[in-house]
Amino acid sequence: MSVDKFRADVRRTLTTEELTKTMQLGEFLTPAEVARRFALEDEQREVRIANLPLARYTAAVATEPAALEKWYAEHSAEFMTPESVKLQYAELTLPAVSPLVAVSAADVQDAYAKNKNRYNSPERRRARHILLADEKAAKDVIARLGKGEDFATLAKQVSKDAGSAAQGGDLGWSERNAFVGPFADAVFAMKEGELRGPVKTEFGYHVVKLDGIEAARTKAFEEVRAELETELRRDRAADIFGEREEKIARRLEQPGAEFDALVKDNGLTAGVVADFTKTTGGEPLGSNPELLALVFGDAALNQRKIAGPIALGEERFVIVRVLEHRKPTLPSLDTVRAQVVERYRRDRGAAAAQAAAEAAAGKINTAKAQGNAALEQTIAGLGLAVDAPRFVDRRDPALSAALRQVAFKVERPKNGMARAAAVTLPDGSASVVIVSATRATAPAGDDAQRSLRVRQFQQASGQSATVAYVEEMRRTASVEKNKQAL
Repeated sequence: MSVDKFRADVRRTLTTEELTKTMQLGEFLTPAEVARRFALEDEQREVRIANLPLARYTAAVATEPAALEKWYAEHSAEFMTPESVKLQYAELTLPAVSPLVAVSAADVQDAYAKNKNRYNSPERRRARHILLADEKAAKDVIARLGKGEDFATLAKQVSKDAGSAAQGGDLGWSERNAFVGPFADAVFAMKEGELRGPVKTEFGYHVVKLDGIEAARTKAFEEVRAELETELRRDRAADIFGEREEKIARRLEQPGAEFDALVKDNGLTAGVVADFTKTTGGEPLGSNPELLALVFGDAALNQRKIAGPIALGEERFVIVRVLEHRKPTLPSLDTVRAQVVERYRRDRGAAAAQAAAEAAAGKINTAKAQGNAALEQTIAGLGLAVDAPRFVDRRDPALSAALRQVAFKVERPKNGMARAAAVTLPDGSASVVIVSATRATAPAGDDAQRSLRVRQFQQASGQSATVAYVEEMRRTASVEKNKQAL
């Protein structure tokens, strides 16, 4: 990207951001609008649910041969076997390379000498402290310790550092950089068993006791020998691994590469995947998206070239060759009849359940009688099993999101007339949502929470204004298409 192009892109982005920000910051809501928004969001509705289980309707579905054949033809894409190949592959893994690596004792000794600083352990000290709010309190604690009171017991009783207080003030073995300056200066100037204080830091006043000193040291060669040897072997194996991957990549860029020769010359392990599909791949290669694209790309699939190498994780790469290509096919109906019958019954059953729910909702909405007694009679006449009425809000977890959405989407009851709507559930069952009453509630939360909600209302309003502006600009804009570029 050129400098001028970059500047133009940044300028356009900043202009868009400023326009959006200005529109959103300029949006406001009147007190009446805020009150209406609170009333709408916090409204509660008296809801009853009638469930129409899918099984009730699937059992009545007839599976006539002609109907099954027609349905299967209409849904044939859902039963097509996936495109697949018979695939030959060869792989190299880092663990397979490791045994080829030789690491001598001299190599390990040399690595230790070059990296000796890595094994330096700085001085560590183990201290206890009691943290107090002021100097007088710290001096009082020192006096009590001088009279023989136990440090750990006092720390549990009066220390303001809750974390260490529970451990009797123990801070564990720590390096100097684990502490703030004045505290570190005190701890690393003390003798073992010494008591010191008050030590002032940004956290308060400390009374400190030093329990132990661990001198700085360098780990001996024998302590780290095994670790170093493993590290050297891994690094050298990684170098060989990378070199072979690059060598294969260069060879595949040249004409005449032979699969068996690549396997032999580079110590690869070969195998065959009898059924490697375009959607799910196949073991032991898995379903890596890049591998799927490579296998079903033009070079490997149509030109039958060796493809790769492609990394499958950090310690494995493969090359592949397509031996046989199988296009998607539609099985005969007899082959998948059991699946088709099951799906057909589910589809028809779900449609019947939805139709029954819509019919029931329609009868409730057109009932002429009013009041609870009349509603009960209407429900009884429909033969629905309806649960007890209860008031819910828009966030009530007692109802699923689908049922809540419908419950607050239907028209509010008027003049005692309940309103109802049908909904299809994810499992194919249907429900009738009956709303018999509504009630307003006071805005939830304290003043701070309500203020936050008002800001969220304003933000949403600003976003809506921005969307409306963009839609209007698109509606009125004159756009010229450069067809040559297309």
